Amino acid sequence: MSLRFRTALIGIIIAVAAAIGGALSSYFLLTARIEQDVSSSLATVSTFFLDEVRRSPFADPVTGQDLGQYSVQAVDRDGKRLPVAGIELPVAARDIDVALGRVGYYVREETIGGEVWRIRTTSTRYGAIQVALNYNEATAALETVRALVVAITLAVAAGGATVSWVTMRKATAPLQDLTVAVEKVAEGDLDIEVSAGGSAEVSRLARAFNQTIAALRRSRTEQQRIAQDVGHDLRTPLTSLMNNVTVLGKHRLEEEERKQILEDLANEVRTLKGLVDEIVDVASGSITTEEFEEHDVLELLEEMVGREARRYERNISCSGEPVAVRLQPQAFDRAVGNLIRNAVKYSDGEIEVLLRVDPHSVRIDVCDRGIGLQGVDPDLLFQRFWRADSARSSSGSGLGLAIVKDIAERHRGSVHATERPGGGAIIGFSIQR
Repeated sequence: MSLRFRTALIGIIIAVAAAIGGALSSYFLLTARIEQDVSSSLATVSTFFLDEVRRSPFADPVTGQDLGQYSVQAVDRDGKRLPVAGIELPVAARDIDVALGRVGYYVREETIGGEVWRIRTTSTRYGAIQVALNYNEATAALETVRALVVAITLAVAAGGATVSWVTMRKATAPLQDLTVAVEKVAEGDLDIEVSAGGSAEVSRLARAFNQTIAALRRSRTEQQRIAQDVGHDLRTPLTSLMNNVTVLGKHRLEEEERKQILEDLANEVRTLKGLVDEIVDVASGSITTEEFEEHDVLELLEEMVGREARRYERNISCSGEPVAVRLQPQAFDRAVGNLIRNAVKYSDGEIEVLLRVDPHSVRIDVCDRGIGLQGVDPDLLFQRFWRADSARSSSGSGLGLAIVKDIAERHRGSVHATERPGGGAIIGFSIQR
């Protein structure tokens, strides 16, 4: 059973129940009112005749009156009857008790000529007065009311059912669209969007769905781009490795040429390893179990800068003051190494690594004289796999600076990037002391 049908069915049941409840309440209230009016009218007519009869009605009968739908007769203490108006009424033993004064009054229903009469017997000085009213005629309106109640109940139920069905159909239409959309998404179709109409809750759900699908589309596009970029970056060193290995295997080389090829092989292997490490780090969330240890940051930087200067055969300087900080040494090494490799890639001049210390943090800046930020939002530089247009043709995975950001945040620090006065860029990070 669909949600739309279940919801509409609940609405129909509520509408029918409300209609029946209202109709029954009206019917019973009307019945009670008629009962009260009948009893009241019988009592009123009885009082009238009590006032009229000053002595024995048989000595001075008050007959021949036209009382409409009422029938009246007098009864003496022996049960003798004297019709005053209308039909002759039966006298029961209980009526004799009233005539004898043992009971003040007595009301009963009696079937006379196939019709039900309501009879009130009231005690008088000389006997009793019986006043009767045709109960069928008095309650005839109830039949009409009963028919109207049934008709109104059916009409209200039908109207309520129609309104409930139309309302639920309109309210659940967006949910139907969402269901179809989700089924298409399950089949791999992300080029879909649903209308954000309907109630506030459904509209909010539709907007959330559209936002989710949009995020999935962006993710799919990003994955495709990442696959292309990473494939290109991995293919370049692999192609160079294969070419160099082929040359080594097929040609007789001089010692100098052989040494140069081996050196190229070593550089390409390092490049390939760096790419793979970066991809693995990001895929695993850059999570590490490395312990925090206290180290002299300047000492670590000087050792690292010396190693990178020899690797790239570049002029890389380091300056600052000694400061002991608890950090993850391998992660710290990786972060600074990524910044230096980034500077080497985009700068041909000298590279400076500066250590700045304040009471609460330690800041490492890598300064170059390269192309600078070129108007790029600094926050974009540290996003995973983001690469500027000027860097599309160069090697790299686009993960290096993202890893720097992860490591800085792991040390309760942050990253920064600005243009360097005189040209170039200053890119670095800070860690808490």
